[in-house]
Amino acid sequence: MDIGVHGDAKLSRRMLKKKKKDEEVEEVSNLIGIGQPTHEKFTVFIYNYYSHQVHLYWRNNGEGDDQDWGLVEPQKAKTFSTFQGHEWYCIHPETGEELQNIFMAEEVQSYVFEPKDIRDARDQELEAEKSVFRKKYKEETGKIGCNSR
Repeated sequence: MDIGVHGDAKLSRRMLKKKKKDEEVEEVSNLIGIGQPTHEKFTVFIYNYYSHQVHLYWRNNGEGDDQDWGLVEPQKAKTFSTFQGHEWYCIHPETGEELQNIFMAEEVQSYVFEPKDIRDARDQELEAEKSVFRKKYKEETGKIGCNSR
């Protein structure tokens, strides 16, 4: 773009910044294996598997205060619309402790807020399953991993 002809250097800089940001989003998306944000609203369900209420918030990421979306009762769900790239979190309503956050990387239909000990136990089970798979895969193919030659 010829800034001298168009005369709006501020607009040109903003356009270049936006282009650079879009390129960075694409690069990060490719690195972590997700598609480009759709910029379309989608509906999600967030389940509260804690034994107490949680307070749900949308993180506004520097553009004002985070948005309060109210309480989610124990063993209940809240349904709402959101976009890819949005971040949600829950806090303990009495202590104010942030318990968990969720980044909307894809158009997933449901998410779960649950105690850390349950998440940790599931992670340990998953790691054990991966270890068994890797060992069996190596025994059967002689390869260390699925993508090795």
